Parts: sequence; structure tokens; C-alpha cells
Amino acid sequence: NIKTKHLQKYLPEEISYFIFIEDRLPQGFPTSPYAANIAMIEFDSMLIDSMQSCHSDVVYSRYADDLTFSFNDKDIQNFIISEVIKICHYYGFKINNKKIKFQDKDNGRAIITGVGVSYFNVHPTRKTLKRLRAARHQGNDLQANGLAEWASCKLPNPPNLKSNTK
Repeated sequence: NIKTKHLQKYLPEEISYFIFIEDRLPQGFPTSPYAANIAMIEFDSMLIDSMQSCHSDVVYSRYADDLTFSFNDKDIQNFIISEVIKICHYYGFKINNKKIKFQDKDNGRAIITGVGVSYFNVHPTRKTLKRLRAARHQGNDLQANGLAEWASCKLPNPPNLKSNTK
């Protein structure tokens, strides 16, 4: 949970007033992911240094406050958890223990920040598909269209390299 104290050295109080509600970043505000990224700058640096110093094959990524680690050696799971807990404690962050999950390639695709990810593709989650069916059933076309677009999980198109010469 990112609070005003995590951003006080980066943002003036008059700006913090507009992006926090009751000392928390509200989910859904367009400013929340940006504020989370600012608050996590030093955290990221310390965590990356820790991972690289002990296990160079660990890949760390983060979206807002969702942390993801990719690694090959299952024996380092406890190391990763202990380092994350230690660094979170140092910066005053709390971990939601219910959200700690491990997924390996033997179990198929992983769910990362609400998207199913496999070796070759991205997929909508069952939760997203269930919400899409419910929106269609309820006749909520706006929500259904938005969820259908989200569920299409389109990969970015590569740039068009063809020249416009005749």
C-alpha cells in the first residue's frame, strides 16, 4: 500500500492532496500507477541490486504495485520472498500474503497483472471472460465492448517497414 509518506520527498503536499484519498492511492485513478512508479524507484533499485548480487538469472518486473519474478532455480523462492519482505519492511510497505503465488512452466500459463501469459501468447483470464459473459447477458454493451477489447489481448503490431516509394 503506497501512502503519502512514500512520495513526500518527490511530490509537494499540494499535489499529494489531489492524488490520495485517506492517505492511500485510490484504485482506478489515472494518477495512481504513475505515483506508484515514483514511490517505488528506490525500492526497485534496492531489489534489483539484491537479486543481481546473489542470483543473476532472476528477472524482476513490476506494474504499479504488482511484483513479478522470473527464475529457473526453484530453490531460490525463499530467498526472493525474504528479500522482498526485508526491502518492503525497510520502505514501510506491507505485503498482501494472500497474493503471493508461484507458477512454473509445468502448470501452463501464468496470470500476471490480470493477463494469462504463456510461452507463445497472452490470453484473457477466466475471470475476464466470466465478466464479459455477464455484461453481455445483462445487456451492458459499453462494458461488454470494453471487456471484449481487453480480452482480445492483441499483441503490438510491428512497425510497417515498407517504404512509400513508387
